Order: sequence, then structure tokens, then C-alpha cells
Amino acid sequence: MNTFSLRPSKSGQCAFTLIELLVVIAIIAILAAILFPAFARARENARRASCQSNLKQIGLGIMQYTQDFDEKFPMAEYGGGGSGIPDVQWYQAVQPYMKSGTQYGQGGVFQCPSYTAAGNNYGQCYGIHSDLCPSYYGTTNGSVTHAVSVLTNAADTILVTEKGNSGREFSYPNYITNEQYWTTGVGTPKGSKDDNNLIESSDCDDKTGNVSYECAGMPRYRHLNTSNMLFADGHVKAMVRSRVRWFTNIYVPHTSYNGDPFNPWPVTYGGEAAGWYPWPS
Repeated sequence: MNTFSLRPSKSGQCAFTLIELLVVIAIIAILAAILFPAFARARENARRASCQSNLKQIGLGIMQYTQDFDEKFPMAEYGGGGSGIPDVQWYQAVQPYMKSGTQYGQGGVFQCPSYTAAGNNYGQCYGIHSDLCPSYYGTTNGSVTHAVSVLTNAADTILVTEKGNSGREFSYPNYITNEQYWTTGVGTPKGSKDDNNLIESSDCDDKTGNVSYECAGMPRYRHLNTSNMLFADGHVKAMVRSRVRWFTNIYVPHTSYNGDPFNPWPVTYGGEAAGWYPWPS
């Protein structure tokens, strides 16, 4: 019976030939090329799960806040600027209920593990709905808060989402909800459409240092082309970029107001009062 043996070298010891070594190296390279992307996906899936846990805790904090304040959502921001009082953002409002993170949405549950905050002294990687939770930065006049009861379908309404990096030392506490940043279907009900065909241009991190409004205020799909989103009923879901719809997931009737710096349509075009938003039939 024949037995296999390695070719003896001149020294009398068995050794691999050059071709055999190259074959082994090629096999290792192929396996690495196959496995490394799988490892990267596994790490990103773990970071996505951690981010979802953050949003779940934030959702519980917001719910506890609303229970203590007559079923009203917090404002995204008020004070600061020339108002004469300290700037307060929704992160500070809900932080005592979670005992995690610091002011301006930095650290703890306010920090997505996949968010790079280079050049940004504040986290603010999560933004809250800018119509449900208006911003009154620089003023305390005319402040409006909305009740939970204003929601017609809480399970479909995105309350908090991940955002892109502003590229500067500050960002925005809310995410953009006005229709012109989501779809080209802006107009009266006949001309409107439930779409998100503008979202790709704003799925970004600003690397120019110019504080891009779109990058810092729109959802960032950093988890394998998905973005974690907290819905108003408290559930969290990783949403694929093409699945979010403005009319279904963003629009909340009767919540825009004149003077909202994050939603200029009520001033410029008359907003809901003029029929620029598609009213539900």
C-alpha cells in the first residue's frame, strides 16, 4: 500500500514546495476576503442593537416626562441666545428619567456607538420631531407644546431618529419634518405624494465644517443602510432608507406654527392654513 510523504529537502528534512506554499497563502487570502466582511457586519449589527437599546430607553424617558407634564411633549429647545435664560434642550428634560448621558445629548444613551462626533463638542446624534417638539431657541415667547393626543397614529409616527454629524461644535436637537426636504411632491393635496425621493442627498455627515442643515437635521442611515428610529408609541425599529414615507411617518396635522425656524413653510407659503400640506381625507 502506497503512503503519502513530503518531498525530502537536501538537508534530509521534509518541506513544502513553493507552489504548495502559494496555494496555502491563496486559500487563506480567499477565506479572509470572505470572513472579514462578515465580521464587519456582525460588529455593525451589534452597534445597531446597542443604538436601538439607547432609543428604547429614551422613549421610556419621554413617556415618563409626558406623564409628569399633563401628557405634553417637551420642546426641542428654548432659551439661550438673547433670551436671558440658559439654553435648555429636550435631552436635559428627559435625562433625569434615565440617569444617563449629559446635557446637549452627549454620552450615555444619547450616544450611538456608530456616531463619530469628531469636531462636535456635543453629541446630538438623535433628533426629535421638530413639529411635535418645536424649537424656540433664543426666545421664551409664544412657546407651544403639543399633547400626546394630537397624534392620529402613534405607531407610524417617527418621534426620534438618528441624524448626521454637523461637522462643527454644535448641531440641532431636532430632525427636519417639513415636506420640502423629503419629497418633490410639495403642494396641495392633488399635487402631493407620499414619497422620500430627496432623502439620499441628505443622508450624510458634514465634513466641510459648514454645518450642513441637511446633514445635521436629517436621518443618517449608518447601520448597514438602516437608521434606528423611535416611534411615538415607544417601539424602536431599524428602518431601511427607502421605507420611510413623509405623509405616513412624519406629517402630523395642526402642529406647524408661524415663526418656526426649522419649518419655514408656514411663513413663506402659508403652511397648513393655505393647504400646502396634504390634509388627510
